[in-house]
Amino acid sequence: MSAMPNGGRIGVVNIPAYPLSSISGIWTPEDAAISPWPNISAVSDVTYSNVAAHLHMEGIPGQAGAFNSSGHGSQFSTSGTAVAHPVLSTTQAKFGRTSMFFSGVSYLYSPSNAAYNLSTGDFTVRCWIYPTVMNAASGIFNIGGFQPEIYFDSTGVLIWYFGGNRITSSAGTIVANSWQFVEATRVSGNSRLFVGGTQAGSTYVDANNYAQNTINVGGTDLYTGYIDEFQLVVGQGVHTTNYSAPTTPFADY
Repeated sequence: MSAMPNGGRIGVVNIPAYPLSSISGIWTPEDAAISPWPNISAVSDVTYSNVAAHLHMEGIPGQAGAFNSSGHGSQFSTSGTAVAHPVLSTTQAKFGRTSMFFSGVSYLYSPSNAAYNLSTGDFTVRCWIYPTVMNAASGIFNIGGFQPEIYFDSTGVLIWYFGGNRITSSAGTIVANSWQFVEATRVSGNSRLFVGGTQAGSTYVDANNYAQNTINVGGTDLYTGYIDEFQLVVGQGVHTTNYSAPTTPFADY
């Protein structure tokens, strides 16, 4: 028998994601419809206590919005009134059944929350991306007024923008129609950018104080393609050297 989300696992305390049951421990027909649940892992997430936003991008195909399973920050809704909101899709998925498809005209956002107060401390942003169009400015993530922000340009240069400074990769680092793991991190005031576990560009000093603000995924520099397994980790910089990209989804424990 396969493991069930949340209530089916001893020690897992997060409430299952919408549209699943809102009662921990209850496994509904909706749960069964989207199993296997992607956050079932034999290995716990070493960053779990510091995860402020975790979007598995898993649920009923066509669903707009994404559930934040971290238990800390706010939930994520779709922006504006555009008809082509980000929706869950079975066309591509790095893990599980679905990922979130962004059509380039709207994005996911989460209202300002104390959990998103990066301040001057360590933090990490990481996710899997599958762009289908290489726009001139394709935003993957930003906070409030575009800083810090991760985006790429039409030549495949990935950019980590913060405090008026930029860490940039070489051209062709990001390509269309392929899953790529992207991570930006600040550890002890030093910011780094990674693609597939390999550092891209130089290490850059970042002493900026980032107050809590809205969180935008899919970016307000609008992104076209799929995103899966998004995490914002506050108070912990995960990597300072090259590493192996994850082969399983991040666990919710």
